Amino acid sequence: MSSLEDTEQSILTRFEHIAAKYPNNIALKTKNSATTYDELNKAANRLKRATLVKCRKDDKPRAPARCESRRAGRSGESSRVATTAK
Repeated sequence: MSSLEDTEQSILTRFEHIAAKYPNNIALKTKNSATTYDELNKAANRLKRATLVKCRKDDKPRAPARCESRRAGRSGESSRVATTAK
């Protein structure tokens, strides 16, 4: 992979590429433990699945904030942002 291709990839894409290429290499190391790229990738994927929700029965899983914006759009409500006077 060239340097230009490396810089044009997202962080996620680069991490997954490294995890696939070097699954047993140490990704994180602390005083008391070490985590391989494979272990870290699996943990990240579990976290991702745990945070996704379905907006409706027939919807694909989405991040919770995207469901809220879809609900507001369907009901005709606009999303409101709280502001404070300065």
